Amino acid sequence: MFLVFGITGNLARHKMLPALFNLYARKEVDQNHFLCIGVGRKKISKEEFHALIKESIDEVTSANFKDRLDIKDADVENFKHNFVLSSVYVQGELNDPTLYASLKKDLDIGLLSKKDGSIFCKLSLPPSMHEGIIDRLVESKIMSLKTFHLMIEKPFGQDSVSAKKLYTKIVSKLDPKKLILIDHYLGKEPVIDLMNIRLLGYMEHVLGDKNIKQIEVRVLEKKLVSGRGMFYDDVGALKDVGQNHLLQVLATAAADYKDIKDLDKAKTLFINSLKLDLNKPHIFGQYKGFLDEEHVKPDSKTETFFSVGLRSSLKKWKGTRFRMTFGKAMKEVSAEIIYTFNDKSTFVLPIAEKGRSAYEYVLLGALHGNNMLRADIGQVIAGWKLMEAIKKYQESKNSKLIPYDKHGNFFDKLKNTV
Repeated sequence: MFLVFGITGNLARHKMLPALFNLYARKEVDQNHFLCIGVGRKKISKEEFHALIKESIDEVTSANFKDRLDIKDADVENFKHNFVLSSVYVQGELNDPTLYASLKKDLDIGLLSKKDGSIFCKLSLPPSMHEGIIDRLVESKIMSLKTFHLMIEKPFGQDSVSAKKLYTKIVSKLDPKKLILIDHYLGKEPVIDLMNIRLLGYMEHVLGDKNIKQIEVRVLEKKLVSGRGMFYDDVGALKDVGQNHLLQVLATAAADYKDIKDLDKAKTLFINSLKLDLNKPHIFGQYKGFLDEEHVKPDSKTETFFSVGLRSSLKKWKGTRFRMTFGKAMKEVSAEIIYTFNDKSTFVLPIAEKGRSAYEYVLLGALHGNNMLRADIGQVIAGWKLMEAIKKYQESKNSKLIPYDKHGNFFDKLKNTV
């Protein structure tokens, strides 16, 4: 059973619902007892909600859908029909106790129809709203339900202090094993493959401190902020992808782990070891037209591009540089880990999605308790502390945002300087 807050938002409609439907169609969730309860403030009818669900899953049922899932044509429409009918909408103000009383009743009824039903509650909302919802979940005793799990999308908290406070509040009422910190980059197949290859020890002869000059995680998007102006202006690129996605990938590539039980500890240790490299350039930019996006402040100093150089205090990485680069409104799309060796040769590992979506993997991992595909609170707090250090550097140096043309040559011109 899934309880989704913010189900009418972009994240749920374009990421979670299509992934959830694919798991449903593959019968990786129990179709006979499947229930998705969507929660939102928007007033919409049952028919409008079902139309929204159908539109979301129509995106993934393309011409090759039946071949990928190995199901018959007739089954596709049947699966879609049943999935839609198994989804219900509850409207209300998210701080209203009566909303949660109604939800508690719906969840109790749903649990009665299942012998061992688990509840996976997903918050697909801005981090500023998380604490209030969690307070209501506690007060209504929804969080006390035996099979309740809480899934929170990045960013978790708004800084290191709020992240620690929020975590402490949650685990005072919920088993920490039932708190799932989602970072869908960990569900990308190439990142999973890299993690498994490293666990098997196949890359350790390459990842010696004498061989590697730099490891860079680089993600460039053509997409603009479009429709997410309020969220993005409040968060910015560093918090949106630097504190989580890019750091998680970098830690997967460089942390020293040889066994799955060492994974979280090793990644936390590595992220904690990272410091801003003051001998390297750090670049922050904002695409022209960002200030014209809906709900963006006219004097916004929010970055839509960054490239920061890092170093690690770990002995293994003495002399090795690290870099994280991300940009919106770029000329080209890319997602890759770039290893640069001391002999100036490079190895590029693409990390774009292929095959199954990353969200399918992280949802499936959550259902089966796979800790490899979730972030750890130690990593989250370490990531926030690094972002805070970068922001402090920006302020102390009075770093100016470089304006750049949408889909222009901005990155081509500067990539040789970083």
